Amino acid sequence: MNIKEIEERSGLTRANIRYYEKEGLLECERRDNGYRDYTQENLEQLKKIRLLRELGCSLEEIRTLQVNPDRLCEFMEQHAAAIERQTTQLGNAKTVWTEIRQEGVTYSQINADRYLYRLEELARERSGSSYSYGGMTAPVQPAATSGDGEPEAPHPWRRFFARGLDYSLYQLILTIVWEGVLHQMTADSFLYSCGRTILTIVLMLLIEPILLHFFGTTFGKWIFGIYLSDMDGSRLRYRAARMRTWQVLWQGEALYVPVLALICNYRSHKKYLEWGKTDWDTEYDVDYQFRDRKPAVYTGCWILAVAVMAFFTVVLDEYQYIPPNRGALTVEEFAENYNWYVKKLSLVNGSSPDSSSYLNAQAQYQPQTEEPGVVVIDLFSQEHVKPEFRFETEGDAILSVSFGGSHILEPEEWFSGYYPETVYAVMALAGAQEDISPWNFGFRRFLQRMDAIGFEKLLNSYDVEEAGLHLVNDVQYNADWLSFLEGTGVLINTNSAEVEFSIQFRAEVVE
Repeated sequence: MNIKEIEERSGLTRANIRYYEKEGLLECERRDNGYRDYTQENLEQLKKIRLLRELGCSLEEIRTLQVNPDRLCEFMEQHAAAIERQTTQLGNAKTVWTEIRQEGVTYSQINADRYLYRLEELARERSGSSYSYGGMTAPVQPAATSGDGEPEAPHPWRRFFARGLDYSLYQLILTIVWEGVLHQMTADSFLYSCGRTILTIVLMLLIEPILLHFFGTTFGKWIFGIYLSDMDGSRLRYRAARMRTWQVLWQGEALYVPVLALICNYRSHKKYLEWGKTDWDTEYDVDYQFRDRKPAVYTGCWILAVAVMAFFTVVLDEYQYIPPNRGALTVEEFAENYNWYVKKLSLVNGSSPDSSSYLNAQAQYQPQTEEPGVVVIDLFSQEHVKPEFRFETEGDAILSVSFGGSHILEPEEWFSGYYPETVYAVMALAGAQEDISPWNFGFRRFLQRMDAIGFEKLLNSYDVEEAGLHLVNDVQYNADWLSFLEGTGVLINTNSAEVEFSIQFRAEVVE
């Protein structure tokens, strides 16, 4: 029979039964799947244990009787005599308490000698023997079976924060693999968030059961002093640990689906406070031990762990902006870095660049790929011109990148300059410089510096040195004829005649 059947037929709780197994009073077989299989003999054992506990036998006495069953009469005589003494002593105590109450004295007014003599007198009257108050046998309280094997006082918040810390660690491991090892990019999108959550759950299902099986704890649980074992005190079986982890994710966290996760958290919290265990604790025979630690200790450890994980998360996010090629670049490596940032910024902005946005190995723009059955109408072909890069090299290493030209605008015609091509070109060079590192957040500081000087206002002239680069942008036009829209990088011809202007950009690597 299974645990539910043995509970119903023995009248004992699951915690009682597991406790008696842990104490060695009950042995049962296990099926191939790891679950316990109770027999009729086990049921009779439990009924006997329950009876003897109700009669006041200790666990040690029951253990002795299981080895030496003939000592039952001896123990019963001892308990009967003890109960008789307790009855007499309790009767005497009741008489004296009644007399003290009737006298109406306070604690400070009690005449101890008088009432001690009175207890001795009552003992002689009832038993015909002398009575020594100091040698009074302590009452033997019946050991109620309901108290055996009760779970420890619940610690819901320690368990909750431990689980949250574990989840954050699995996310960090996923980030290290995805962004640090594979050097893949992330996107702020709903689909990416869903995929990240699914991969984190898979990682949790792979790692956590192994940790619970071999060490009895996880990183978060270790921080909060929580250790898991089987009810008999042995290591948690791998299959039970794996099924427990899945039930935590499904019933406790609703697979981290927003709103549903909060509902499941609340239900689990409520049940844990009422019963001292959750569904996955009782279902898979999990016993918890909570190490005594001052709240300030595990609170401080939690804060430190969160701070360390947050730091590495920020570093890895910065590492996303480090291009594949560093140091002195060849033209082909420049093109590869350039394409890297086209892809990265399109993920950040949620856009989808076409094939004409990428450079080939010679750093030339490729024609847009025509898809069968798709007609592309370019509304901005006259307003947006892609630059032709010119390189100054020493051997194969690039010393500078430049581009530019003169343009003529018809009345009311607008021109968006070489944005975002200028952005990608500057980033391709800057990301390769030694000053840029994920550990010093160099790229973040570089972008902040560029934004401060008007990085998006690429139709203005500027001359600046930053991150090992000397950037010069020279724009020539008649201000009376052209209007510059701030923040958009667009020039509009407000004159009734054609207007000519020129742009010359140069990015030089500083020695």
